[in-house]
Amino acid sequence: MQSAEEAFRAWVKASRAPDVKEACAAMSDRLVKRMLADLRADGFPGVDDCAGLVTLTADLYKAFGSGDEVEITVRSETETDAVLFVTYSDTGKCGTVVMERSPQRWVINEQSEECA
Repeated sequence: MQSAEEAFRAWVKASRAPDVKEACAAMSDRLVKRMLADLRADGFPGVDDCAGLVTLTADLYKAFGSGDEVEITVRSETETDAVLFVTYSDTGKCGTVVMERSPQRWVINEQSEECA
């Protein structure tokens, strides 16, 4: 099985492509619900599922020239969970990513934005 870092890098690539099936499979339902609520609060009311979320955000990343390059520091990783600190190279935005290992793969449970 991939490491948490490898799984997160694969998710970033899938979310930018967009590869909706792969990107959605790597996010928990709780994270998707939170991200959809954030989009609605930011003025995107028509997005109501993970596929729409991934497609819209991929379009936004392309429009703003944001690629899939990230710097990752693994803060902790066990058999069941991991905490990564991620910096997006193009934008300088950064934050903590919390992941949980399911039987099939690592799943992203939480993301925060800590750098403006």
